[in-house]
Order: sequence, then structure tokens, then C-alpha cells
Amino acid sequence: MQALVKNINISNLKLAGEVCNAITHANWQCDNPDAASFDCSHLALVYEGRSEHLSINKSEHAIQLRESVNELVISLKEQNPRKCVFYHFTGPEEFDYQVIVDTERNSVLGILKTVSKLEVSDERWAELWSEQ
Repeated sequence: MQALVKNINISNLKLAGEVCNAITHANWQCDNPDAASFDCSHLALVYEGRSEHLSINKSEHAIQLRESVNELVISLKEQNPRKCVFYHFTGPEEFDYQVIVDTERNSVLGILKTVSKLEVSDERWAELWSEQ
């Protein structure tokens, strides 16, 4: 896990400092530390679609998520990884972190800060996605 934290720190991604602070200083757990890698050749296309979908919503949560998705898409296009793994971190907050890593270079391709609709009330979900 120390190597992952080091690679997150040097990634220069917008959420790098935040996620490193959370997973090293708070009560956070990695749900899948031994996750299997998968072919990520089409991942950029999938996340480009998600970015486009997120662009419709102007809530703070949607903007933050879209910025992170765009960072991931750029990394995927520039680095063109063959295999990726998603590390899912959960903790005491309402959000989780997804850290996407190129398994060959161990470089961090993206960090997504997400909220599960299953983990928050309907009112909170509406608040997260409302354009206040």
C-alpha cells in the first residue's frame, strides 16, 4: 500500500493530496487490494461518455466528478495502458475513492471521488445532484 500512496502522490492528479491524506491518516480501507487487472483498451471511450453525461449537470458534485473523469481520460489516451486495476477505498465519509492504476507501470491514471446512491438518503442524493 505504501507504493500505491507514493504513486498517488507523484501523479499530480487534482485529488492526489486529498486521497493520500484520507487513506493514510483516517479510518479508510481498500476493499479490493488484490483486485484482478482488466483490459482497459476501451476505458477512454466509456469515460468520455460519462464525462459528456456529467456535463449536463452543474452541481458541485457533478463538476468535481467530471474534472476527475476528464483527468482519467487524458491519462488513458496519453499513456495507453493495456491493463488497469481499480482500487476502491471506503471510509467514514459519504464518498469513496476509486484509484485507477496502470498495472505495467504502476502509474496512477485517475482518482474518482464517488457517492453511492445506495449509501445516502434520497434527499442527500438529490442535494448532491442539484444545481444550487
